[in-house]
Amino acid sequence: MSIKAITLENFKGIGEAVCIELKPITLLFGANSAGKSTILQALLYAREILERGNTDPDKTIQGGNAVDLGGFRNLVHNHDANLQISLRFDLDLSDIDLVDYGDFPDLPELDELSGEAMTAWVKLDVNWGRFQDSPVQADYEVGINGIVAVSVSADDHAGARHQVRFNSQHPWFALSDEAKDDFIQVGDADWITTPTADLESLRRGSSRGESLFDGIRNVLDAHDMGEFKELINFCLISPGEYLRSNLKRFKYLGPIRVVPDRSYQSSESPDESRWSTGLAAWDWINNSSLSQVDELNKWLTLETRLNTGYRVDVKRYKELDIDSMAMSALSQGTDFLDNYEMIRQEIEILPIKTRVLLRQEKDFLDVAPQDVGIGISQVIPVVVAALAQKDGIVAIEQPELHIHPAIQVALGDLFIQQTNEDNVFNRQFLIETHSEHLLLRILRRIRQTGEGDVPAELQLSPDRVAVYYVESSAQGTQLKHLSINDQGRFDERWPRGFFEEREKEYFGDIEDMAEEIGRLFGQ
Repeated sequence: MSIKAITLENFKGIGEAVCIELKPITLLFGANSAGKSTILQALLYAREILERGNTDPDKTIQGGNAVDLGGFRNLVHNHDANLQISLRFDLDLSDIDLVDYGDFPDLPELDELSGEAMTAWVKLDVNWGRFQDSPVQADYEVGINGIVAVSVSADDHAGARHQVRFNSQHPWFALSDEAKDDFIQVGDADWITTPTADLESLRRGSSRGESLFDGIRNVLDAHDMGEFKELINFCLISPGEYLRSNLKRFKYLGPIRVVPDRSYQSSESPDESRWSTGLAAWDWINNSSLSQVDELNKWLTLETRLNTGYRVDVKRYKELDIDSMAMSALSQGTDFLDNYEMIRQEIEILPIKTRVLLRQEKDFLDVAPQDVGIGISQVIPVVVAALAQKDGIVAIEQPELHIHPAIQVALGDLFIQQTNEDNVFNRQFLIETHSEHLLLRILRRIRQTGEGDVPAELQLSPDRVAVYYVESSAQGTQLKHLSINDQGRFDERWPRGFFEEREKEYFGDIEDMAEEIGRLFGQ
């Protein structure tokens, strides 16, 4: 299962609905503060809603201290609490069986249903609740195969009370009239609506920490719908749970990666938010296998890859107390054989510790991350995030930060190769960047693929890349999709003012020179 598109409405700088298609590689370009980070933050917000029922978050599970969403009033467009935030996620379910009708042997009528759910969408709407004086989950909607199938909606006249509506004529679970009579006691011929029921966990920040789906089940349990309720469960809840699962695998790497200090030790407790600062990358190195470190070092050192001049070296060691028997034997030169078994046991029970160092390729000198240029410490978490994630979305802000253009170019190959690996499953990179060099490598590989002049692991077709230009306007944040052809060229010009600086600087001098020559020769 993968997220194929995100549609945002009234979220931060975005007013009218904007759709972003996600490909294996999606690049977001634009000026500073244009709204590129909005898409990444929408993913963080959606997980808060689905997993913790939190519609008013400041800090998030994945963002930690690196991201402060500021709550609903800060997230809603123009800070207008009268507007409703809408987040829609389109899902590819082609590799998932949403429901097995064999699970319902007592409902033979279900055998007539197709059950082929190839695509779905999950839509989350949040607005300011008049009765709670806080943001509430107003609507939760699921579409199957391009048609709205079922929803949970707030009753504007009943406070936090919600009702379930489902489309009984939907092809995915269209029931015969006989089946409806047997299992459905309320509603009309097309749309069946339950009476309202309390949905406490859809309120702002449930104190019990329940997920959105706990609340939905509460609504379903409040009505006697027979075994048909289980089918609705699959349609209503499963797509949302698949989305939540995808968002739980989502890795977010922020724009400023923290350099670990000299006393750094990896975190013993799982903490997803450490990815936002890059520290989780060093945790991964610290706990990785020899083969994983070897793959990382290939990317860091080979001339055909990043060629940074540094490799990672993980030192594993034990510390001896200065008053220990083993240390005394070493320092005083006593015979080990006399106390061999006691010394062996003393050393054996000591814990193994690790230390991550960087080794210079030119002279094999080991140095700490603090002792090298800032660019190396910034790019290592980018490479680790790309290698560590085998499925789901990896979102990276400014992977090119502080690194040489040659390394920026090679990052393009890193992202391409990682989406082409045989052992990856629905891996997607969502990159917020200013790097022209990264983009040029992407375009070059598309052109070379069309010409049959690139290794299989670096092949890239236009349909596996999405490039968006993000800009701020009087109408709010706008996203322009820039399509690419088989020659690795854009089908239309870049929006004004972007990637034009190089031409202005380079050709500006030539034009000035031509003007001066013309003046000298009276032309």
